[in-house]
Amino acid sequence: MSDIKDIMGLPKGAAALGAEGSKAQKSKKAKLQKPKGMSREAFALMSQTHPLMPSQLMGEIEAEDEKKEPAKKKFRGKISYEWRPFANPARGDDLQLSHWVKCYTSVANNIKTIPEEQDGYTFAKYNKKPNVLRYNDEEWKSLVKANDGWTREETDYLLDLIEMMDMRWIAVADRYEYEGRSRSVEDIKERYYDVARQLMIGREGGTTAIGNHVLIKHPFDAQHERRRKAGMEEYLKRNPEQEAEEDAILAQAAKIEAKRKAEDGKEGLKGAVGAPSAAARQELIEISEFSNEAPVGKPPLFDEHAQPVLPRDGERVLIRSLHLKNVAEARIDGLAEKQRELMLRLMEGLKFNEPPKTCSRSICQAYLTLVNEGIEYMELRKQVETKQLMKKRMRPQDGVGLENLTSLKMHNFKL
Repeated sequence: MSDIKDIMGLPKGAAALGAEGSKAQKSKKAKLQKPKGMSREAFALMSQTHPLMPSQLMGEIEAEDEKKEPAKKKFRGKISYEWRPFANPARGDDLQLSHWVKCYTSVANNIKTIPEEQDGYTFAKYNKKPNVLRYNDEEWKSLVKANDGWTREETDYLLDLIEMMDMRWIAVADRYEYEGRSRSVEDIKERYYDVARQLMIGREGGTTAIGNHVLIKHPFDAQHERRRKAGMEEYLKRNPEQEAEEDAILAQAAKIEAKRKAEDGKEGLKGAVGAPSAAARQELIEISEFSNEAPVGKPPLFDEHAQPVLPRDGERVLIRSLHLKNVAEARIDGLAEKQRELMLRLMEGLKFNEPPKTCSRSICQAYLTLVNEGIEYMELRKQVETKQLMKKRMRPQDGVGLENLTSLKMHNFKL
């Protein structure tokens, strides 16, 4: 056997066993396994130079955690229950009540103990009181402004009732009875928030440090709250026919919006070959002088002169787009027949055949401003034509210099 190995040049003895053993060790070496969630293509790019040690390590740690047994609870002793009195810190009186308490009796010395979480009243931690701002004599005289409808005695009664009812305004209004007088929820909230705001500003010396506080940033408006509630009541009184009509209007608005998006998509494709895109046109007509943020106390509607206006009596819930259409049509219909035709052609040239369907506060104000400026343009144009006619008919012997006439540059609108 050894002669054959010599002829073939093979190693002998231990060297041969060592080579076979190394092959066996190489064959037994663990292969890299594809983790869950990784695609085969991504796993094929991995090699020994980029091992998956973090994921493999986390897998081993999770496997070890699963093998561990849950920790055993410490034995405190024999469990028993005892009827014990307790004092409720949420109450101001000395009422004594009793309840069952879980106790542990030690096996070694037979001593009964009560855990800390069982001592006292467990539910006292849920007794959260609101912070009701109060004033003293000096603050009442210097910080709180006088109000004809409220005296200090009635204000003190209000603050005590608010603190007793945990600032639950409906309950406060229900229990409110001062010298036979009742107050509405809006009156109570307006008085409390007004006093609290004055105290906060006076104690801080201004609004700089507390400018972001909700009472300073958004003062309570009782009139707005009353209008909101009245509008909600009118909204809830709608019959099924009115609800169906509103649903039909919303469905039609959704179709118009979908059609507009489709048209914008087609125009975007045209813009790729040289036509102006919708984004480029939007930059040209961007309006910065109109805002959607309505100041406190400002009505959300506009009249024919683009000025804020309240709804008429009996009209609480209005569709802003319908209101805008009615106001714009009434403004244009009030012109003379010839001026009306020219105005309609002007709006058609500006691609405003109809009022906008999506009507925010800024869009309504901008559209009504455009209508008024269009009417003003038509009047100026009429004056220019009259003066040009006078200029042609004027002769030098009239004694009037032509240079004294006002010359206005005509705007080139496609009519």
